[in-house]
Order: sequence, then structure tokens, then C-alpha cells
Amino acid sequence: MKRLTREERRRIQRRAANIRFLAFVLILLALGVCIGYTAARAQNACEPPEPREAVLQPSPVDDTPQDAAERPAEDHSSVADLELVGTFTATAYCPCVKCCGIWSAEHPSRDADYVQRTSSGTIPEEGRTISADWDVLPKGSEVVINGHPYIVEDTGGAIKGHRIDIYFESHEAAVEFGVQEVELYREKTA
Repeated sequence: MKRLTREERRRIQRRAANIRFLAFVLILLALGVCIGYTAARAQNACEPPEPREAVLQPSPVDDTPQDAAERPAEDHSSVADLELVGTFTATAYCPCVKCCGIWSAEHPSRDADYVQRTSSGTIPEEGRTISADWDVLPKGSEVVINGHPYIVEDTGGAIKGHRIDIYFESHEAAVEFGVQEVELYREKTA
């Protein structure tokens, strides 16, 4: 058996130290990926699943029959008195745990007295409440979508830029709405 020189022993020790350091760095990277994945899933828990294909909404001048939630409270069928804000990607949400996470009244951590509220403090209502990026559409903004007026009362982590989330009472209705491109209007300012 050959005896190792001092230099060979040092080289072997350096290699072993380098291997341990590399293993430590790889473990840290794997841990970071796991934490990032978990955080991304938690952030997306409030969004309903996207459908396989987007359905385009009719323009506000379309006279097709509408559901009660889409029926305008005021007559906004003419865009003559409205100005176009822009085209937005619209999704839908409801009060369930899947859509609202820990803020849902149905969440196990909530007691029977808990009242679910929007970010602006109102109680959400189908046909009135939408969530938007308050840097784009400030809280309290009144907009018209498909001839129906809505109020920006909520916001959320996934709602950024030209994206809105329309409130529905049932999860089934929110999933059925899916993801759509809609044109947002508001009353013309003088």
C-alpha cells in the first residue's frame, strides 16, 4: 500500500470540502425553489382556474339577452355618453375558500360572526363588486361592462394592470364566466 504525500492529502481534503460546499449550495437552491413554488401556489389560490379557451364578451351595444347579474341597473346600452377606459382581461371570483383563501367566511379559521368584506371595507355583491388594480382603476371607480355598471371595491395580489375580477355569489358561476377580454367604459367627464 502506497503512502500518500502531504500534498496529495491536502488535495483530497480540498476536493472533499469543495464537494460538501457544492452539496450545501444545491440543497439551498432546492429549498429556495420549494419555497418559491409554495408561495406562488398560495398567491394563485384566490384565482379561479382558467378555461381552455377565452370567450370574447360582446360589446356594450350588444342587445342579446343577459343574466340578472349582467342586466344594467341604468340604461348604458348606448356608448355615446361613455368613454372607453380600455380592454381588460376579466376573471371571476366568489366568496369560497378556493377563490378567497383565508379571507373567506368559509375558511376554517373564521368563526360564525365573521363577515367577509372587500379591500375597501364593503360587503361584496354580485352585479356590483369588481376587483381591480387601484393604480389603474382607483377604489370607488364606477365602470360599465357590457352595459352593466360596476364599482371597483376590491383588489388582490394577482390583479395587476389591465386585469379585473368580477364578483359572483357562486363558485360555479365564477368558473363558468372563466377568462374573457372585456371593454371597460366610464361616464364621460366634462
